[in-house]
Amino acid sequence: MIVQSVTITSNKLIPEYSVRSALGTVTSRMVGLVEIRTVKGSGFGEISPVSGFLGDTLESVLVQARQFCMQLPGRNMEPDELLDYIRNSNLAPIAISGLEQAVLQLVPLSFLDSYFAPIQLEEIETNAIIGAGDWEQALSQIKNVFTSGIKTIKLKIGVLPLHEELLLLNYIADSYPGMFSVRLDANASFTFSEAISRLGEYSKFRIEYIEQPVKDVNQFPEIYNRTGVTLAADESACSLTEIERICKNKLASVIILKPSIIGSLTDSFSAFSIAREHGSTVIVTNTLESELGNRKALFCASRMPVYRACGVAFFARMENFPFYLPPSKRNSKIVIAPPFI
Repeated sequence: MIVQSVTITSNKLIPEYSVRSALGTVTSRMVGLVEIRTVKGSGFGEISPVSGFLGDTLESVLVQARQFCMQLPGRNMEPDELLDYIRNSNLAPIAISGLEQAVLQLVPLSFLDSYFAPIQLEEIETNAIIGAGDWEQALSQIKNVFTSGIKTIKLKIGVLPLHEELLLLNYIADSYPGMFSVRLDANASFTFSEAISRLGEYSKFRIEYIEQPVKDVNQFPEIYNRTGVTLAADESACSLTEIERICKNKLASVIILKPSIIGSLTDSFSAFSIAREHGSTVIVTNTLESELGNRKALFCASRMPVYRACGVAFFARMENFPFYLPPSKRNSKIVIAPPFI
């Protein structure tokens, strides 16, 4: 594979709808679009730093990535050599993820199957995100989710007063009894004492798990012991090393695996294997990326494989990306089909 050119441009990401969480409201934001050109065509990847993870800003990541890519044109490397060269760089994990994706779009399916694993699931069960802060919008979204056939919803919490969140949970329990599996996502917004108090109230409902109630994952075991609520590491599960530490020390029973945050897909697959070895459940999610970035999450979920509902239903489009192709939906599932990554 001879790289002819590499371009990295800024692009505006436009989501289907805004999502409010303890980290703020996601409306539109800027992301990076990678294009690696060879004689056989172009491969594309997305670089999408997100608030709450690793502290990387888009500007700093793109400057670093552009400097690194200046040395790639003219190089003649086998795909696995080029992938190793990118993975072993000092780039931010989110940049490694975008460059790797662009390379993998240029290789045949047989390479993906042998290098990672063959597709084991042709459809991925998905959850739906319900943002915090707007009661009427939440009710409308829940109704639409029910109509669509999706069976798992994730409610963003930590924004509204507790009594309003409990009213919403009561509404779901009364209006849709036993019809949804409910997940809560606090985005590390609680103090330890707030987590104990709030989770004690949430535990009165049938909650599958709560993501990252506090920033310090080392506090999870004590929170679990006091409340009995299953906890998922999200913001804390930001690298292969940290996921391994969390799993080995039994700090969380659920790992939220974001391939774009981890960096290379090799590390994501290693993280999955480590979690499974230590009895942890893995849920694969995107980082509110475009359809392009979302493919990385679908790629992992279909090949690991992950049988629980994954966070791959939030779709956005890049304003100036000409090849927008939303994944096909079949009721509550996303159909795995070309392009695979």
